[in-house]
Amino acid sequence: MKKNKMHLWEYSTHYPISLFVACTNDLERLSEYFEFENTTEYMDTSWDNAQAFTYHGLIEKSSMRRCILVVYRNLKTMTFPVIVHEARHVAQRIWEAVGEDNYGIEADAYLTEWAAVCMNNCRLEVEKLNKKNKKK
Repeated sequence: MKKNKMHLWEYSTHYPISLFVACTNDLERLSEYFEFENTTEYMDTSWDNAQAFTYHGLIEKSSMRRCILVVYRNLKTMTFPVIVHEARHVAQRIWEAVGEDNYGIEADAYLTEWAAVCMNNCRLEVEKLNKKNKKK
């Protein structure tokens, strides 16, 4: 049986929390890398109709750093509207994680933009890797 590929990137923030972006259809495999801070929570491993998920309240196991994880099913789901949607969730969760509830519209816009740029860079990388693999 062929193992599903997983692309995973990490982005540091100015806050005590990292952003991870993954492109994989194998949600169960993510538990090898991440666990919830609250042990009563669990990672939903069924895609149902979702194109992407944003998980928060996670710990990256190898570094024990707090993080947010955005997971895309595949390259086709990494569209502009979905990236913007998930970037908004990322910004909301970062503000929540640092206990900030009075961050201002401009600061929020910059944080959302940063998250969207990170995810778009991942999309471009997956696109490049797919093209490279097709040439082989």
